[in-house]
Amino acid sequence: MGRLVTIGRNKNEMNGTKNNTKHTRWLVAAVAVLMALTLTLAGCGSSNTSNSTTTSSTKNPALANAVAGDGETLTVGTDATFAPMEFMDASNNFTGFDMDLMRAIGKDMGVNVKFVNIEWDALIAGLQTKSGQFDMAASAMTITPERQKNILFSDPYFVSVQALAVPKDSNIKSVKDLKKGDKVAVQNGTTGNIWATNNLKGTGVIVKPYTGGQDCFTAMAAGEVDAVIIDGPVAGNYTKQATYNAVNLGKIEGADTENYGLAFPKGSDTLAAAINKSLKNVIADGTYLKIYKQYIDDTNPPVMPQ
Repeated sequence: MGRLVTIGRNKNEMNGTKNNTKHTRWLVAAVAVLMALTLTLAGCGSSNTSNSTTTSSTKNPALANAVAGDGETLTVGTDATFAPMEFMDASNNFTGFDMDLMRAIGKDMGVNVKFVNIEWDALIAGLQTKSGQFDMAASAMTITPERQKNILFSDPYFVSVQALAVPKDSNIKSVKDLKKGDKVAVQNGTTGNIWATNNLKGTGVIVKPYTGGQDCFTAMAAGEVDAVIIDGPVAGNYTKQATYNAVNLGKIEGADTENYGLAFPKGSDTLAAAINKSLKNVIADGTYLKIYKQYIDDTNPPVMPQ
């Protein structure tokens, strides 16, 4: 545009005073056009800046190639039957500790988070086979050497234990009181299932797997089983509800402390690294503590993985 003004000015000087008025008018018109174009371009630039949004590709460049679909939506698989870690609320929305933690991580990363509800066994299988149904899983999954052979885990983010829950009128006060013929509910495929199978073998106690954590407590309330072995936070959640008329006896003596990890198909190193970075951020800025107090314990600080 500067070149047009320069040419106009040179022509005016060459033609002398006779055409001065004519070319002055031409110059004024050219300048007006130039100003209009400049304002138009400036307006476009201003609009782009004000309407732009931070996407995964700008805030977290590596993530755009790490997640499926549009590169901006992180699809998270979960078995939403494990309150207070993950469950469906009365309006059929995903809620719980893991769900809010993933939303906070997604916000820090600059991505949208979408949840898909998948039964536990299918969730594990989907991670191992890279089914493409989801990019990762957030489902109170304990990090174990066996699982690490086929699944990639984030840094540990939660400490749990195996707990024993029984009806309030039960004579069972510990796992030592379980006797031949007693029935114990566990969630199929979980570390509670593994612990009960390994440690109650040969005692005559019957281990009964159920699909979800809530199913275990529903079965106990119906008199189908005499006890439930399940993760501590879950035992605490359901025994607080009058519906189940149960008591949480706490950590099972001799059971190992467990660390939960967010889970990925093998080869998802870029995504896992991005998640770990944002996990550290939401712990450091106090978001993790707020979520913990909302769902787990509003009095005591969380015991963090070492």
